[in-house]
Amino acid sequence: MRRFLELSAPRRNLVRTMQEMNFGRITRIVVCEHEPHFDAARHCQKVFKPGGDNDARPEVTLSDFVLKRPVVDLLGIFDALRDVKITTLTVQDGLPIGFSVSLDFRKSSKGFATSSAKPVVKR
Repeated sequence: MRRFLELSAPRRNLVRTMQEMNFGRITRIVVCEHEPHFDAARHCQKVFKPGGDNDARPEVTLSDFVLKRPVVDLLGIFDALRDVKITTLTVQDGLPIGFSVSLDFRKSSKGFATSSAKPVVKR
């Protein structure tokens, strides 16, 4: 079980941003050496749902908690890719539900390469 306090500061910042926005998108995330970097003031788009819950997630007040599976999976992808530019990360209920990356259209034998560097998969 991975816990919030075990994360690096950039990863904690991403998790808190997702919890605070609850629903929305984070754009222009640069994952460098496995760590996400973005400007929350300029690259977060909160989605408001009329008649819905538009408040931050209740977990935002907790100092530590067990990370939910979608967060652990996203961080695992960061570990596998190492360096990548995420154009848009979609957040629902404070959790990542999908993202898009910039691609280098030079087709390799294993698919598309990311624009910043070849993905490095740790085993």
